[in-house]
Amino acid sequence: MVKQEQASKVEKSEHKAVPTSSDYVHILEKIKDAEEKAQIEIDNKKKVVDQEIQSLQLEAEQAISKAKHGGEKLVEDSIAEARKTANAEAEKIIKDAEAKSKSVSFQINPKVMKAVIDIIVKGID
Repeated sequence: MVKQEQASKVEKSEHKAVPTSSDYVHILEKIKDAEEKAQIEIDNKKKVVDQEIQSLQLEAEQAISKAKHGGEKLVEDSIAEARKTANAEAEKIIKDAEAKSKSVSFQINPKVMKAVIDIIVKGID
């Protein structure tokens, strides 16, 4: 009897070891469901990644624009400062020249008078 039970169990296990067409269909349905779920996850992840890329691209464009405007402002400020410094230097030079011209005395002596007259006469000819 023990041998019969063992034989029956072996037959049942052998019977289950050979899949039927409904087993194949069931396995294929599971595979298809798994593929569909995986595709949905892939599509969702792709959407998230695309949104992140767009966000990063927008942030990069804004950073570039901000840097460009900052650079332009820096150049404008540097030019204004250089202009201010140049004007101050020019004013200083003009004041120094005016002060020197007032302190220089012009003495007319006969030799200088003759040289001036000769220059004027040559210019008239």
